Amino acid sequence: MLGPEPGKLGGGRELSPSFDSFRFFPFQFQSPAWPHPSPLFLPPPLFQNISNHSPSPRSPSPPPFTRSHPRHRSPTGGHHPARRLAGSPIPHRAANRLPLLAMGSLAKDQQLHPCDSLLLELNVIWDEVGEPDTVRDKTLLELEQECLDAYRRKVDQANRCRAQLRQSIAEAEAELAGICSAIGEPPVHVRQSNQKLHGLREELNAIIPYLEEMRTKKVERWNQFVYVLEEIKKISSEIRPSDFVPFKTPVDQSDLSLRKLEELTKELESLQKEKADRVKQVMEHLNTLHSLCEVLDIDFKQTVHEVHPSLDEAEGSKNLSNTTIDRLASAVNRLREMKIQRMQKLQDFASTMLELWNLMDTPIEEQQVFQNVTCNIAASEHEITEPNTLSIDFLSYVEAEVLRLEQLKGTKMKDLVLKRNQNWKSTEDVHI
Repeated sequence: MLGPEPGKLGGGRELSPSFDSFRFFPFQFQSPAWPHPSPLFLPPPLFQNISNHSPSPRSPSPPPFTRSHPRHRSPTGGHHPARRLAGSPIPHRAANRLPLLAMGSLAKDQQLHPCDSLLLELNVIWDEVGEPDTVRDKTLLELEQECLDAYRRKVDQANRCRAQLRQSIAEAEAELAGICSAIGEPPVHVRQSNQKLHGLREELNAIIPYLEEMRTKKVERWNQFVYVLEEIKKISSEIRPSDFVPFKTPVDQSDLSLRKLEELTKELESLQKEKADRVKQVMEHLNTLHSLCEVLDIDFKQTVHEVHPSLDEAEGSKNLSNTTIDRLASAVNRLREMKIQRMQKLQDFASTMLELWNLMDTPIEEQQVFQNVTCNIAASEHEITEPNTLSIDFLSYVEAEVLRLEQLKGTKMKDLVLKRNQNWKSTEDVHI
């Protein structure tokens, strides 16, 4: 005979009479022959032995359960394991004992699932306590509902996880496509390039490296754009009028292609060439202005500051606008005219000095002191480059010398006239 004797558990322990009232015992077990947990179905010999066992006369046998009753459903949607026996040819009380008899016969060789052990322990406690069937039914229904709730929570959690993965994949693909479109790269199709992907996680993990690589390329490309745009802005503010409002760096990063970068680079090269020409022109004016200021003994920094304050700064960008260049040219012309006027005055002084020197037979030693004046008597405007040659102080000094020579000339003329008068009177006295 398979299993224990009728009315006994495995090991020879007597069955409690109240086991007849435990109608719902949803335990499962797993054995090498049955690799997955499944409701216990005993082999035919044990069914026959249980069928020969007469039910206990203490409690009437209730009508067999029907399969369609909602309380007989398991958490997975099928019928409860203990209630799958409903409708079988086995008497109801024998069906109630079926799990326990099977438990007793199989517990010797196989380890029970923890849930099965707990349900068996719960049944023993109920038998000892004398729990009525209604309470047992209610408790089992509560357990079923808790199982359903646990399954539902897990299903909802899995659904949320799946939705998040799908959303992450969609966002990653959209960002990847946007970056490829912005920088002008061909689109990347991870699903088509890799057909061995299994599951959403693998698909997301396959997209992330491509996305990170494209993000790096986008950052590098954007840095190139920022450098070019900043240079364009800087040069434009230097060569444009003072009221020019430089354009702002665009925040739209939808077009970061090499074609757009090349266009901006050409624009920058054009501005750099224009700036170089303007710098050359400004430097020529500044050099000329510096030379004129040295010759005329005029403060160069103050003159330049009056033209534009940025020209006086040793560091930093300088204003290269047309207005600044025109003002520089005007300052150069004004100082050049001043130089010519002072040069003519100096040359007039030099001519007068030579005449007076010749007239008064001035010694060479005295003439050497004003050699730098007389040497420029026939010089042109661009030949006079010595510092302070045409300064106001130097011209005043030369003018004072000329006045001294003229005064000396007048004195000598008076002496000469007086001497001639005396000579004439002496001659007249001799004749008399």
